[in-house]
Amino acid sequence: MRVLWGSRVEHLLVIFTYAVFAALMALTFLRISDDSSGVRVKGALLFMVLSFVALTEESGVASAMTNRRVLAKHRRLTFFHPAALSMVQSAIEIVLTIIKCAVFASEVYFATNLTRTAPAFFTFTLVLTALCTCMTEFFRLMGNGMPDIDTGLTVSGITLLFWIMLSGYMQTTAQMHGYFRWISYIDPLAYGFKAMMANEFKGLELKCTGASLVPSGPGFDNVAHQVCTLPGARPGELFVQGRDYLAQALQIYVDDRWKHFAAIIGFWALFVIASALIVEFVEFGASSHSINVYKRRRPRVNLATEDLVAESSKLSHSTEGSTASGSTLTWKYINYTVPVKGGSKQLLDNVSGYLKPGTLTALMGASGAGKTTLLDALSQRKTIGTLRGEMLMSGMPLPR
Repeated sequence: MRVLWGSRVEHLLVIFTYAVFAALMALTFLRISDDSSGVRVKGALLFMVLSFVALTEESGVASAMTNRRVLAKHRRLTFFHPAALSMVQSAIEIVLTIIKCAVFASEVYFATNLTRTAPAFFTFTLVLTALCTCMTEFFRLMGNGMPDIDTGLTVSGITLLFWIMLSGYMQTTAQMHGYFRWISYIDPLAYGFKAMMANEFKGLELKCTGASLVPSGPGFDNVAHQVCTLPGARPGELFVQGRDYLAQALQIYVDDRWKHFAAIIGFWALFVIASALIVEFVEFGASSHSINVYKRRRPRVNLATEDLVAESSKLSHSTEGSTASGSTLTWKYINYTVPVKGGSKQLLDNVSGYLKPGTLTALMGASGAGKTTLLDALSQRKTIGTLRGEMLMSGMPLPR
């Protein structure tokens, strides 16, 4: 809940976007007729709903790649397993998806005159929520599994294009070319479209009217001498069962609607597991992270001065009572100057000190006091400017 609350503005904007587009879609398909003239319009509405959900969730590719840098840093610092974070994000996304899909379904479903029964409405909302969650996880998988944003958007965009075209609305499975037909079997949108169509038409009786009756016009008012051109119609009958229409026209069977819903859940689980495994074991751009390794060199003992040797010896005698053994680091009159525009600037001014073995020494000071500069100077990592002073390790000068 803290994660949701921390991004509440973003989530509220998403819900508002769904509400606005639901209102526009409801006005476009307002009060669809329940007779034969509204059959194809209902199919177009459900296809538009699926397309809107899929296209809206594609923004998850960029969002996943934005969070990938933070996730990689947490992984290197061993804060937590990235797979655990991925699972938590998937669980949190379900809460947000339920809210936005409930808002969307409430506006679209009743304004467009879809089947007004409680089971049909809740089934529509359930399938929509499952499909939205599935597409969210797919685009998160693309964001986590692709090396860069361009590749991620390209692959996800092409995949989404084929999924929309082969969802079953533009072409039935039987009408698809053999080398494209297999895509419909791995298409969550196709299963969502079939589940929604089966949910809408399973209890409908479609009355043949207007151009659906042949012949039609003045004097043709006896159905015994007319034929309904709607797929699934029977000779001499004015009404067509919705399930018969789906079976004949789109090869969609009402009794399989829960199988289609289970397929969507299966795709969602597959995307969640794949995304968790990728963030756990794959780290793109890991080569850009590097550390400096300095070559160790033997100290040049012949450069030791008598004064510094004596000072280091005094420090050694002062720690005779200590149980720890090791080397003493001593520095005296450290001055560090860097060139700047119009002259030079002194960053360290006659800094002296020592570190005794077996003790923990804290280097404290305000921001900008020169703590890091002093440590870099003692470790001889400075590559510009002028560094002066004496640095001894157990009485012997450090090599430069």
